[in-house]
Amino acid sequence: VLCVLGESCGDFLRKRVSKEVLPRLTSSLVKQAEVSARSGPVYTHMLAYKLQLAVLQGLGPLCVKLDL
Repeated sequence: VLCVLGESCGDFLRKRVSKEVLPRLTSSLVKQAEVSARSGPVYTHMLAYKLQLAVLQGLGPLCVKLDL
């Protein structure tokens, strides 16, 4: 959703993403990194893994679209 919004309202969204979204995503990814590092192969079938993967796959394109 953020990637699609980034195409149409980049300047407004850039400010909001850099101040509100990126810090929360970063802290969430740090917490999940600790959990995933201790987990075994079954972790790849869990919802937490799928959400972590979706965030990591979408973060790069979002930052490019918003010129971050």
